[in-house]
Amino acid sequence: MKSKWMSGLLLVAVGFSFTQVMVHA
Repeated sequence: MKSKWMSGLLLVAVGFSFTQVMVHA
């Protein structure tokens, strides 16, 4: 359960980083 939450949080962080890169690109 906890590992699923952690992977979900990581996915959100990666998605946010990708969005930031696209906005600045």
